[in-house]
Amino acid sequence: MDLSIGEIIGNAIRENGLSVTYVAQQMGMSRKGITELLKRDDMTLSQIKAFSKILQKDFIQIYKDKIIREDDLSFMGVASENGEPYKTNGRKPKARISELTLQVNISGAFENVQSEFIGFLDLMKAEAEKRGLHLT
Repeated sequence: MDLSIGEIIGNAIRENGLSVTYVAQQMGMSRKGITELLKRDDMTLSQIKAFSKILQKDFIQIYKDKIIREDDLSFMGVASENGEPYKTNGRKPKARISELTLQVNISGAFENVQSEFIGFLDLMKAEAEKRGLHLT
């Protein structure tokens, strides 16, 4: 059985001889908040990044490997690094990515951003829909 990302991080905390209270202080959270977070199988990237920094271990890569497996990439039509499609060996994907959240930082003169932003969003939405994507 696969461990959740919270269980993986919880094990790393114990292996490093750290207390949950110490980790909570480092993250600016309560002990109870960390305990609840370690029960979960999903976290924000910033939370995983904070755990990675405190425990000096790349939990971002571990989480990425956990949620996006070769099976999933093949299912989504993604090719491997050498351009070959991933093989599923007849297995169904273990998880599907059906939603992705992106953050876009726009910079420029305030007046330009203010006057062009709505048109930019409309253009982005139209282009996404042409490609079968939906912006919400």
